[in-house]
Amino acid sequence: MIHDTIPSQFISKVGIEFETEDAAYNFYNDYAYRVGFSVRISKGHKDKYGKIVNRVFCCSCEGYRGKDKREDNVKNPRPQSRFGCLAKMKVNNRLTGKYRVTEFIAEHAHETTTPSKSHFLRSQRKMTIPQVAEVHLADDSGITPKASCGVLEYLQKMQLEDSNFFYAILVNEDDLITNIFWADVKMMIDYSYFGVVVCFDTTYRKNKEGRPFAMFVGVNHHKLTIIFGATLLYDETTESFIWLFNAFAKAMSEKKPKTILTDQDATMAKALALVWPETCHRLCIWHLYQNALKKLSIVFGKFQDFSKDFNKCIYEYEEEEEFIIAWNNMLEKYDLKDNSWLKQTFALKEKWALVYGRENFCVDMTTTQRNESMNNVIKKYVSYQHDLIRLFHHFQRMVEDRRYEERQILKQPKEV
Repeated sequence: MIHDTIPSQFISKVGIEFETEDAAYNFYNDYAYRVGFSVRISKGHKDKYGKIVNRVFCCSCEGYRGKDKREDNVKNPRPQSRFGCLAKMKVNNRLTGKYRVTEFIAEHAHETTTPSKSHFLRSQRKMTIPQVAEVHLADDSGITPKASCGVLEYLQKMQLEDSNFFYAILVNEDDLITNIFWADVKMMIDYSYFGVVVCFDTTYRKNKEGRPFAMFVGVNHHKLTIIFGATLLYDETTESFIWLFNAFAKAMSEKKPKTILTDQDATMAKALALVWPETCHRLCIWHLYQNALKKLSIVFGKFQDFSKDFNKCIYEYEEEEEFIIAWNNMLEKYDLKDNSWLKQTFALKEKWALVYGRENFCVDMTTTQRNESMNNVIKKYVSYQHDLIRLFHHFQRMVEDRRYEERQILKQPKEV
């Protein structure tokens, strides 16, 4: 008999009552686990207030699957999973307000599985509190184990197709991937020719977990933006950036750029000073101006000339003394001597004021605007809803499309 090995307290009977519908479902699902079948929540009725007054919980093999209109053309049809099974438990709360069992059918029209395999059934797939905590901890610590396996498979596949494909990963003490950097052979070749100046920033976040995704980009001899490599970081700490810049240099045969343009990230600046001390670090003027608009929004709104005077300090002066005089005059004119953001910005003047950077070759790139434009491009390919694997695939599709467009541009006849 089906109930020979099941204690009586776990077997449903007509007349048993439950406080809630969920309690009734959990009891029947626990019983199903011991018997070896999956439960499906079936039909029910509501009163005029929208409250469920009766509900049927049935075996997942109840009924029959409708005929698939594609059946004649399907090469591998789905296996049959409905056998007209009548096993069910029906509850009703009209009499006492509690959900009372009014009908219980135990016999099944099919073989049930063994209790040792019940956890594979759909309604039995549930996580314990410790398991939930473990998943949250894994997610907080790095890329989850399942995602880690998928990422490694993708990277290894790319390396199998291209033996020169480079990737580096950083794992934490729990062997979970935290940081990833990758570059294909075309990116490395482009860098060998055009890697004197590199633009980089992590302001673009476009993966499902919201972690920093960034690209190293540059400009070729046709003034087209090219990609030198991409990275997915767990965080933006100095340690992560040190690891990243070392991984990038390793991929590029230890060749470091002469100049790198970044946003105003203090941890990134610290990492660059430690690992690439000979590289000239310039700040992105586009980001500087965006920060100014945020920090000095009242000043921009109140004084029409402020934007012009601020831009002059960035671009126009040939001599350091002229620049300093103009900066102090601007502070005096708009009563900004005590502004903390302007004080911090002035302390970094050697990294953004053009008067201090004229001797550095920047191939006309004084901002990381090219990174911003690339970010706008990738938004067309990648969604916040995409998981890591889809992010990799869509990024690669973007790279291939960009290279195709570049080839088409190069095929166009040159103007005389």
